[in-house]
Amino acid sequence: MKPTEALTVRELCNATGLSPSRTRAIVTRLSYDGLLFGTSKTPAAYWITTHGRAVIQKPAYRDYVRRHELSVNGVNR
Repeated sequence: MKPTEALTVRELCNATGLSPSRTRAIVTRLSYDGLLFGTSKTPAAYWITTHGRAVIQKPAYRDYVRRHELSVNGVNR
């Protein structure tokens, strides 16, 4: 996700394979924690904050991000 790229819940569902209700619960929590920012317009769109980008770069998340990118691109590990 690029810094200026905003995704709707539907787009996030398609990218992650999660249900809409689960995706909404996750983005609500990430927004509350300051890792995502959402619009109030319909359909709501979310983008990662500077803080969220800094958190995802930490070593604890690096392997997860890499595995997720591979699985989204059709490469299985």
